[in-house]
Amino acid sequence: MSTPQTMFRKEMLLTGLDEIGLTLGFEAQIREFEARHAREMAWVMPRVST
Repeated sequence: MSTPQTMFRKEMLLTGLDEIGLTLGFEAQIREFEARHAREMAWVMPRVST
């Protein structure tokens, strides 16, 4: 029997990914979240002056 942890590690080995590679696979979704968060929570984010 395989545990979810070992199944995850096996998938990582088969795809040749490490934790950073896995995270980079979600780059578009992360950028979407950051943009939405900046819009919806503008009162939390400090303004950066250039």
